[in-house]
Amino acid sequence: MASGSTGTAAVSQAVGSAFLVAAMAENVAAIEAAVESEPSVVFYAGGSSGRTALHSAALNGRKEVADVLLRAHAAVDAKEADGRTPLHLAALNGHKEVAYVLLCGGAAVDALNKSKTTALRVAARSKHLDVVRLLLEWRAVPHGSRSSRALAGLSTTNKQLRDVFEQTVPRTEQELESARAAWLAATDATSTDVAAADPTTQALVALQAAYDTFVAAPATLSVGALEAALTSPDDRDVRWHVLAHRVLLYAARAGVFGVETAEETAARRVDWFERVYQPVIGVLTPCDRTIVASLVRRAAENGLVERVHISVAGTAMQLHSTFYAEVVGIHRCLAEIRKDAKCAGLQLREAIKQVNNIGQYLIDKEERERKVALAKSAVKIGVSLAPVVGGVLGATVDVVAGLADGLPGGAAAVVRCVSDPTDFAAARQVLVMVGNVEDKLSLAQAEQLSTAVQPFESVAALEEELGSVAAVLDCGGAEPEGGVDAVGDSAGDGEANEAASDAGSDPLEDFKGATRKAAIDHGGDKAAESHNRAASRPAIPPATDPPPSAGGGGRTTPPPPFASATSAPTATATASHAPLSAGAGCNAATPAASAAPPTVPSAGATAAPRPQAAAPRPSNADIFAGARDWTVTETADRLVECVARVYDAPQRAALHAIVRAAAEEHGVTGESLVESPDVHKMAVCLLGDWGGRLGVVASVTSFIERMQRFAV
Repeated sequence: MASGSTGTAAVSQAVGSAFLVAAMAENVAAIEAAVESEPSVVFYAGGSSGRTALHSAALNGRKEVADVLLRAHAAVDAKEADGRTPLHLAALNGHKEVAYVLLCGGAAVDALNKSKTTALRVAARSKHLDVVRLLLEWRAVPHGSRSSRALAGLSTTNKQLRDVFEQTVPRTEQELESARAAWLAATDATSTDVAAADPTTQALVALQAAYDTFVAAPATLSVGALEAALTSPDDRDVRWHVLAHRVLLYAARAGVFGVETAEETAARRVDWFERVYQPVIGVLTPCDRTIVASLVRRAAENGLVERVHISVAGTAMQLHSTFYAEVVGIHRCLAEIRKDAKCAGLQLREAIKQVNNIGQYLIDKEERERKVALAKSAVKIGVSLAPVVGGVLGATVDVVAGLADGLPGGAAAVVRCVSDPTDFAAARQVLVMVGNVEDKLSLAQAEQLSTAVQPFESVAALEEELGSVAAVLDCGGAEPEGGVDAVGDSAGDGEANEAASDAGSDPLEDFKGATRKAAIDHGGDKAAESHNRAASRPAIPPATDPPPSAGGGGRTTPPPPFASATSAPTATATASHAPLSAGAGCNAATPAASAAPPTVPSAGATAAPRPQAAAPRPSNADIFAGARDWTVTETADRLVECVARVYDAPQRAALHAIVRAAAEEHGVTGESLVESPDVHKMAVCLLGDWGGRLGVVASVTSFIERMQRFAV
């Protein structure tokens, strides 16, 4: 197809220069005519640059010209004076289609110019990513062309260029041969199409040739010659009929019909109408109606057809317009039907895709819920472990201190455990050290140690249980047997009620910001660490029972070392959090609901009265059942009932009056809260004068958010 050597056939400079100009201007007809007349013109390299027509086509992106030249056996790897091949020039200007034609025609992908540069490197320097990808697919060697990582970081284009080098997969030899074969087949088909032009065009060209002959040699013009030239072909359009009308006008003016009798003239007019003017209706389009009407009228004026033929043609065109409009309407309806069917098909495919994704969605949801449950259990266990380890250290501090000084990392473990009692690893290391010195403790220390670790049989048993829990949390496996229930039981009745209520709500609603993210992504240990660091609250020293908080909260004093195991976690959990702010919301654990550790009043002292524990609350699903149908009054009552659940009576009454007045003023119903786009703004609006109390605003905001999540 394409030779690698240039021809030496002598071609005149004028012909060669014209051929180069035709290639640059993409004059395919002139190129084909020149090649047919002088095949060696494809090898012409004019001027000092040595540029051939194929070079010009490649430089200017003339794909069709390149096809014609390669079919004519142009030298695909011909070099200019500087050694550049046509592939170099196509790569320089980013002409991917021309580069593909050259490669299919046999161009050497790694050809070098005089600067020892390949086409791949030229394309990479010019940042033509498509050409770079094409050359790599055709197995170009990327050595010296790839951008460095330092350059890739300087701009997006350099990064994209490096990605092309790293991600492009070279084609196999079989794939390259298939591409060449497909191109050869396409060029052969193109040659066939050029040889056998469109029949409509052929008919028009033939009539134009006859017309030119009549004009050049009027002696050849006769009635018989006209009839032969004006025989209506099967493949034609309105252009043929217009040209036929011009031929008839020329014949009439030349006097061809001057010797006819009246009968012959009438017969000829009918014949020409049926031969030239009437068949135009069969190839008529709406935009051609004016042309045909004018054509028939001028034919009648020049005596080519009868006057009556104007009416006949007009009637035919009117009928054609009517039928054409109906056909167009039918096609338009069919197009709309196809469009609707396509839309329905897209919707069906989307629905099938959603159904197929349901399984993965359920798996992801279950995994997330499992992580959340493990994270919350880990935090609660860590908080509950703090007083136990504190009691153990309090009973054995002297012996353990002496032992820690002699063990590698022992002192560090004690320091970590004291600074962060929820550090599982440090707590287990301290418990191991304590277990090693149990036989050195005095009787009083042993009794105090036994009390601190109750209900576990020994320090070793406690350490073993912590080891199993740590293993579950570290591997992110399933919940331990009775995991959440066990946590709830160890936290007392109040925490058990909280766990039961949380079954239908967000298990991590107690945690915010970085703590929540750590709990979900990294499990219990990371969540406990983030939780304690975020709190940064000083320890509360042991003291007598303080009076209840404004919201009716219970004890905040940590339990003594001799407190029972059931009460210890509850008290510690209460101490690890600040007292409940006013209206902490339905999902906040109420300290008053936790069982206080038993105390023995001194002689003559009167035990302080304990605040009445709040009744266990229903689940979120029950609280917000039918919330969308709440009236203004019901909305205010339900909000205050939940938010002010642990308030004193005067505070609850004051909040109820404020919220109810605001709800009536602004018409706030249950539907309003569910559909509210700005929850915080709605909360501040409902609180009125209390809008500056951050604790109350947070509680009302939380109430509205849960209402939007659980309302039905």
